This record gives sequence, C-alpha cells and structure tokens, in this order.
Amino acid sequence: MRWTPIPSLWWFTVAAGTVMALTTHFSLGGLLLGLGTTAVTLCLGHSLGMHRRFIHRSYEAPLWLEHFFVYLGTLVGMAGPLGMMRTH
Repeated sequence: MRWTPIPSLWWFTVAAGTVMALTTHFSLGGLLLGLGTTAVTLCLGHSLGMHRRFIHRSYEAPLWLEHFFVYLGTLVGMAGPLGMMRTH
C-alpha cells in the first residue's frame, strides 16, 4: 500500500465539509435519513446484491430483485458490477 495525495486531499475535503455542515445545519431528521439510506444501500445493495448474489451466487432470487439489489449496490459508490467482479 502506498499513500496517494490526491485521494487523501479529496477525503479530507469531504470530511471537513461534513464537519462544517453538521455544526451549522444539523437536524435529527437529516441524520436519520442518512443513516437509513446508508443501511439500505450498504446492507441490501453492497452486501446482499453485489457481493453475495452477483459475485458469489450464494442465494437464489428473482431477476428483478437481483437487479434492484445490484442497483442499490452501485449507489454505494465503490464500483459498478464489472468493477466489483474485477477487483474481487
């Protein structure tokens, strides 16, 4: 592993913007919405859709449900389906 400054600068900027936004515009509803959508996209999209179903084929699901879960997995922002297959 080696350090690359551009992605580090990007993540630092995002973290600093998040801290500034939280201190000036915090709302409980926004926090709950963020936690809920994060849980749905990570658990259903990335874990169940992209990883367990698309990559490993570890369970059976109707095609429409597989497509929906994989779509949710792309919202996580890690990679698309082909990128996940390539890096796994």
